[in-house]
Amino acid sequence: ELQGFIGTFNKMLPEDQLVNTQYLSHLHFLKFLQTKKLYNHFDKDYKSLINDLKKEKKAEWLYFIQQKAEELNVNQQILDSNKKKEVDMERMFEITAKHDFLCLLKKACTLKSLALGRNKVKTSIGLDSQIFLNIQEKASYFQNDSLISLYYEAYQAFDNNKKTRSLFEKIKILGKEVDPTEIQRLIKHIKNICLQHIWNGSEMNNNSFFQEITEYQAAADLIAPNKTISIRNFINIVNQAAKTKKFDWGYQFIENYSLFLPKGQQKQIAKVGESLLLFRKGDYQKTIDILDVNEMYFANDLELENNRRTIIIKAMYELRELN
Repeated sequence: ELQGFIGTFNKMLPEDQLVNTQYLSHLHFLKFLQTKKLYNHFDKDYKSLINDLKKEKKAEWLYFIQQKAEELNVNQQILDSNKKKEVDMERMFEITAKHDFLCLLKKACTLKSLALGRNKVKTSIGLDSQIFLNIQEKASYFQNDSLISLYYEAYQAFDNNKKTRSLFEKIKILGKEVDPTEIQRLIKHIKNICLQHIWNGSEMNNNSFFQEITEYQAAADLIAPNKTISIRNFINIVNQAAKTKKFDWGYQFIENYSLFLPKGQQKQIAKVGESLLLFRKGDYQKTIDILDVNEMYFANDLELENNRRTIIIKAMYELRELN
């Protein structure tokens, strides 16, 4: 019978929503107690759940759990004949409105991010006027909520480049209150905006800003929280450090994060990273010495192999020019 309740709650979850299974189980149990009319046990467990949720960092999944808990609590007030007849629905309305508005803001940011560089400006404006009506007014209702405040700043940043810096500064201040997965999503939006400006020719300031954000991610343990990093991400980060001449940071990154690369490729990819730094430093012969050897041949990764050969050719060209 309890399994049936679990299935009902699982159907309520958004497909991309990652929810702590411990809290989902607690919701299922509350529903079970309520159905069995074990109201005293329900009240005790409901209060326990609410207290536990207060200790969690802000995230969409947290607001979802809080919303479902309040729906059960309102239903409890209706069902329990020993309770007062006036049902308090204020908290449920508040958390529902907060959760719905957060989802709206995140959807808006995703749409604006997808529109970057794809000539979809008109589509984005159309969505703003039709679906996201009075978004500024709604944001003012939740101005004291750190998570909504950050996503509203992100929403504005797509149309105001100055907001990317203020959003990043807000993240550094409010980051400890917010779930790391949400911080990563927000940082991804900032980086997408930076990349768009870089592609449009505004390289200098945006490259250094991009690097500053990456350094923050590393310091906050946001780059490889699960102790894994993809080859592409690793190389892109080292290459960005090389572009901005953050050589010491780049070498330190290689030392710290090469261990999280796929097993069997850690030393090889670390050498690729080192070669990128050496090339940018102008040490072209060392670049060639590292890359132009048999053990650095990437037979199973054509893109990486093409990049290796390109760097070798560029280094050889630079040496010829110097000589």
